[in-house]
Amino acid sequence: MRALAAILLASLFVAVAGKAASLVDDDSGNKYLPYCRDGGPDPYMRGFCVGMIETVWIYEAAHKRVCAPDRVNRGQARAVVVKYLENHPERLHEDIHLLAQEALQTAWPRKPK
Repeated sequence: MRALAAILLASLFVAVAGKAASLVDDDSGNKYLPYCRDGGPDPYMRGFCVGMIETVWIYEAAHKRVCAPDRVNRGQARAVVVKYLENHPERLHEDIHLLAQEALQTAWPRKPK
């Protein structure tokens, strides 16, 4: 009985560790595009995607690399990133953070001085 309990506990640990590793190891556009689309399959991952896009947007704006109009909201920023990902399927294997950065910079480039 103890052996069975140990096996079940070990398999649970491996499953949880595998899920955590997949969240950390694969930050590709392939992984996140389904969750970034409106109404993605997993609310947690959808929120993660929206938060990641907002973080990239704030960082890029703070460093004057994105100049979005004042009334742009996070939904529009998400839509810009999703459209960029859908228009560049050949790049979906790349890091989602860099793709989001490029999408936002392309949509709202820095204004010349």
